Amino acid sequence: MRAFRDKITLYTETQDYGAGRGQTRSDEVTVRCRVEEVGTLVSQTAAAAGITLTHQVILWKAEYSGQNRAELDGTAYEVQNTGRTENSLQIKLLLRRG
Repeated sequence: MRAFRDKITLYTETQDYGAGRGQTRSDEVTVRCRVEEVGTLVSQTAAAAGITLTHQVILWKAEYSGQNRAELDGTAYEVQNTGRTENSLQIKLLLRRG
């Protein structure tokens, strides 16, 4: 089993109502993870649906609470999908830039 050496900040971003239409950031947490390249099959399946995935991130399932955004090295990503890993204690997040 490979170690979680990278850090990711997960958060939920919601669109505010009204004239200002700002965005609210909540449920923010920074956790350790492992950042990997997206596999070919997953990447091609997403591309067929018009989605460009940039990273897949493996982290402990207990540390993820359904957040819809992520930040890696100062770059914002959208959590596009979640998936299972071979270890039932971990979860895989598929990220795209945005």
